[in-house]
Amino acid sequence: DMPVSKRGARCENVPSTEGDRTPTCEGAHIMTGPVFICGVEPNDTVKVDILDLVPRLNPGQDNRTFGSVVLGNWGYQYRLPKRDGSDWCMGDAFRGRTGC
Repeated sequence: DMPVSKRGARCENVPSTEGDRTPTCEGAHIMTGPVFICGVEPNDTVKVDILDLVPRLNPGQDNRTFGSVVLGNWGYQYRLPKRDGSDWCMGDAFRGRTGC
């Protein structure tokens, strides 16, 4: 195993094998990585121009494609609870609602 520092990933080690190089961790966005680049060694500096992005099919979800982590409980999508324990909603401040 080769330690990899990956912003957004929730694992500390990404397996370095000859076969499938998909990390066994969750947390990276489906459209941004992690990625594998042939010939790159640890500590190399790499410039990448992204020319096209295609979301992968998700075999665990009847091959539906998801372009974001809408149901994610981390990062931008994380919902902070209010003091009473219920979820905070943007509309609460304007409509006086107590729930989503």
